[in-house]
Amino acid sequence: MKGELIYNREHIDEVLSRDNIFVITDANVARLYPFVTAPRGAVVAAGEDSKSTAVWSNLIAKMVAAGCDRQTTVVAVGGGVVGDLAGFVAATFMRGVRWINIPTTLLAQVDSGIGGKTAIDVDGYKNVAGAFWLPEEVVLSSHWLDTLPPREKLCGEGEVFKTALLSPDVYKLYRPGAVDAATIRACADFKFDVTSRDFTEGGLRKILNVGHTVGHALEREDDHRRSHGEYVVMGICLESYLCRDRIDPDFYRAIQETATQLCDICAFEAAKIAAAAAADKKNRDGKIIIMETRAVGNVVERAFTRRQIEEGLSAWKSHR
Repeated sequence: MKGELIYNREHIDEVLSRDNIFVITDANVARLYPFVTAPRGAVVAAGEDSKSTAVWSNLIAKMVAAGCDRQTTVVAVGGGVVGDLAGFVAATFMRGVRWINIPTTLLAQVDSGIGGKTAIDVDGYKNVAGAFWLPEEVVLSSHWLDTLPPREKLCGEGEVFKTALLSPDVYKLYRPGAVDAATIRACADFKFDVTSRDFTEGGLRKILNVGHTVGHALEREDDHRRSHGEYVVMGICLESYLCRDRIDPDFYRAIQETATQLCDICAFEAAKIAAAAAADKKNRDGKIIIMETRAVGNVVERAFTRRQIEEGLSAWKSHR
C-alpha cells in the first residue's frame, strides 16, 4: 500500500495551494475554516444525507464543468462523510483520479479516514456502493479537533474504544472520556498497519468490524438519530453480550462498563435489528457474521442465524 500518513499541520496549507485540485468539504468546515475553500471545489451539506447518489452525481458534474481531468487531485477536507464521499468521487471520476484525505474529526482521524474505503449509501443502507481507493496521503492535525462539538468527540471515541479492544498499545493508553494526542496517533498507526497488510478486507482487516454488524443495524433502524460512533459503542455492547459465552469474564465486564459509561443504548425491536443485520454486506452463506472479541487483540469471526440474533437481543432486553 503506497498511501502515507502525515502528521504535519503546515502540509495542509501546501496541499490546498497546489494546482489542479478539486476540494470537497462540508458546510460546517467551510464556515469554521474559510481558507479550506479553493478556486475549484464544492461544499456539501454536513451529515450522512450527503453520502447519496444524487450528491455524488452532482459532484461529478461539477468536476466536469470545472474542467477537471485525469491529472486532477480530489482533496477531501472533513469528517467521515466527506472522506467517504470524496473518495468515491475520486474513484469513479474518469475511471479514477488521485485524492488526498485531510480528516477533521476524531472519528476520521482514528478510523474512517485511513485505509482507502470509499462509499455512498443507497436506500438507507450504509456504504453499499463503494470502492477501495487509496488516498496518496492522509494528513492529520489535532488543531481541527478544537472546534468539535461534544457529540462529535463522542462519535470518534466510539472508534477509539473499538480500537482499544483490538490493540494492546491503544488499550494501555485509552482512558474513557479523555482521548489524548498519543491515543489518537496510536489508533491511526494501528489502522494504517492493518489496512496496509490487508487492503481489500480479505482477512485481517475484518477485525475492524467489531461492533459494526449490530451497530449499523441500530443506526439504520434508529434513523441515524445519534452519531455513528455511538452506534458502534452500542454494537460493541450488544455483540459482546451475544458472544459472552466465549469472552474472558473480566474482559467482558470491562467492555460492558466502558460501553455504558460512554452512552446508553437506543430503544430497538430485536426482530427489526436482526432483519437489518441480515442484510449486512459482511454476511456469508446465509449467516450473520459478527467479529467476536475474546480478549484484547484476540478476534475471531462468529456466525449467527437471524433467529439467534433476534433471540439474543430479546434476552438482553429482558435482563436489563
